[in-house]
Amino acid sequence: MLPTLIFGGTILFGRTLAKRNAKFSETKELSASSGDDAVCSLPTPAQTLKLVETRRSIFTKQYTGRSVNREIVKEMLDAARYAPNHHITEPWRFIIFESPESKQNVALLLAEMYKKKSRSQGSFKQAKYDKKIKSASKASHIVAICVKTDTKSMLMEEVCATAMAVQNMHLVATAYHVGAYWSSGGVSESTLPPGFQNAPEMAEFLSQSSPHFDGNTTVCLGWFFIGDCGDATWPAGRRRPIEEKISWA
Repeated sequence: MLPTLIFGGTILFGRTLAKRNAKFSETKELSASSGDDAVCSLPTPAQTLKLVETRRSIFTKQYTGRSVNREIVKEMLDAARYAPNHHITEPWRFIIFESPESKQNVALLLAEMYKKKSRSQGSFKQAKYDKKIKSASKASHIVAICVKTDTKSMLMEEVCATAMAVQNMHLVATAYHVGAYWSSGGVSESTLPPGFQNAPEMAEFLSQSSPHFDGNTTVCLGWFFIGDCGDATWPAGRRRPIEEKISWA
């Protein structure tokens, strides 16, 4: 069973994405023809490490504006449910904004929340406000990343499990050369004291967008932007050597 999904809107295809969609269909047909009892062929350690090392945060300014095949997005979401989680609580909840109207509503929410907080601090910039509005039009899908807070596991465990679920989604996106990144917009800009609660306007917006979001027992941790990258060059990674951050006991 897939995580909670809310879809709507129309999908358009570009030439590059159409090729990727065809590859996706071929892969699914090959998988189906192999049968449920087929021996699972795991990727090599080198292939697995290469995928992990290749994952990047790809931002909306790098998107073509074309839509990503919904089946690819669903496969990303399906991968999320294989994240480790204590007591098998599966605390992640995802609300997918796909239609132009729904994405624009997300953009307006985030832009207005930014305006509210920045004006109270005297740091409002119209260019940043406009950028938040424009970003939504470039994204194919925007996913609200939410976590249930009323499970039998500790909240810290549930937040970590949800983050690992998003990492699974991101790895599948990378495998399809689909851009994605996790934004904390609206979450970091809440005018409430730090803690696991959303600003009233965000909680109300998500409650109206999905019957599965309960502002009392569900918290939004951020937004996962997804977009087509066309033939754009994948950016190189920038990481410090792991030796600087580990010790052996």
